[in-house]
Amino acid sequence: MRNNIRLGLERGANLDDLEIKAEDLSNTSNQFANNAHRVRQKFWWQNVQMWILIGVIVIILIVIIVETTMTATFNNPNYQPTSVRYTPSTHIQQLQDQTDEIVSIQKKTLSGLLDRGTKLDDLEYKADEMARASDMFTITTGKLKKRYQIKNFKMTIILAVIVIVIITAIIVTVVLSVKSKA
Repeated sequence: MRNNIRLGLERGANLDDLEIKAEDLSNTSNQFANNAHRVRQKFWWQNVQMWILIGVIVIILIVIIVETTMTATFNNPNYQPTSVRYTPSTHIQQLQDQTDEIVSIQKKTLSGLLDRGTKLDDLEYKADEMARASDMFTITTGKLKKRYQIKNFKMTIILAVIVIVIITAIIVTVVLSVKSKA
């Protein structure tokens, strides 16, 4: 009987610990979801800034190329508009090579940004799933706690009835033994 009471008390303590852990998990998952959202916003702004920077660089390169081409066209006495093709100077070729290199770097950067955005979306989805799972865990532990509280209450009532029956039996035995001696 003492063992059952001890087990009932331990079960209640374990349920309380389980409920505290579920609340901690829920809080942690909510914090994780909030942090993931903040990180996603931060990287989104970085992506926007990168797009703006790339756009400005492309515009500057276009202006430089057009300016160089126009200057070479008007300053070159050998330039013939349609009948003969003009061979670009080494300076223009160097600019074209630099432009190609910058475009290649920009493509790599954009690819990295898109991959990072995808990873951030996945991270946010996982954080949301974790928050939902934590909520379900909290609900389930609450139901489990109620169920075991009811079992503990039933066990307490059964133990109380057994104790009352034993005490009644002892009292009846003592009273009958006292009456039989008298």
